[in-house]
Amino acid sequence: MNVVFAVKQYISKMIEDSGPGMKVLLMDKETTGIVSMVYTQSEILQKEVYLFERIDSQNREIMKHLKAICFLRPTKENVDYMIQELRRPKYTIYFIYFSNVISKSDVKSLAEADEQEVVAEVQQVITKEYELFEFRRTEVPPLLLILDRCDDAITPLLNQWTYQAMVHELLGINNNRIDLSRVPGISKDLREVVLSAENDEFYANNMYLNFAEIGSNIKNLMEDFQKKKPKEQQKLESIADMKAFVENYPQFKKMSGTVSKHVTVVGELSRLVSERNLLEVSEVEQELACQNDHSSALQNIKRLLQNPKVTEFDAA
Repeated sequence: MNVVFAVKQYISKMIEDSGPGMKVLLMDKETTGIVSMVYTQSEILQKEVYLFERIDSQNREIMKHLKAICFLRPTKENVDYMIQELRRPKYTIYFIYFSNVISKSDVKSLAEADEQEVVAEVQQVITKEYELFEFRRTEVPPLLLILDRCDDAITPLLNQWTYQAMVHELLGINNNRIDLSRVPGISKDLREVVLSAENDEFYANNMYLNFAEIGSNIKNLMEDFQKKKPKEQQKLESIADMKAFVENYPQFKKMSGTVSKHVTVVGELSRLVSERNLLEVSEVEQELACQNDHSSALQNIKRLLQNPKVTEFDAA
């Protein structure tokens, strides 16, 4: 079960149900993150969604030529914003979708505010799937154990060494975005980068691989890029050359962005691994988890605690 694909299908159905014509997508802070996780701007533009607005924005213009698709959480604040919107509608028609159950009293309040009868539809779109919770039923009921992480004595002790896990643990990622603004010497274009398995083939193929393999694959990616680069920069001596350049330039530019992004991310991960002495820290962690030589482990821990490179976070 692909949860990202399921949510993408829900949003796609919302847009398609509104019919043909230019549309605006009205969202709140949380649903903005949901949409950005599953759709790129270019993808959603193909569905005639030309404007993206926050429901709490006070500076929205009146655009009666647009249909409004509202994707909101059913909070009191959002319902109040929606009531204000319906009393002075800025768009020709409204399709309202809530991400969870909305109370009957709130639906009544929305109906009372819709004096101009601009609301075409109100629905609850709850992202849950049967197969997500129960699949391939057997005669023997399965046993699900839900444990607090406090009961997991091993995993919190170990540093992670796969690409996706290292990004989460060392850099932090929110809504597929990584803040690299604090990286020494970072260029303006790379202060924030997006890592999405849906739209980044290199990341999708490497996100679960070990860090050593990532370094090798980054090198291969760089070599492929260098092979294509001279061809793209050759002299344009004929109409055919110009046509070939125009056709290949978007692909070349995309590859250039992919190379720059992953070289920067992997480079920063390598810097942090070295700066925080994580290879040695991880070796001691593995010994603690897999071996019973407590005397040797104690000496190694003492040595690490005395190392100024080892941070309090890694020592804890």
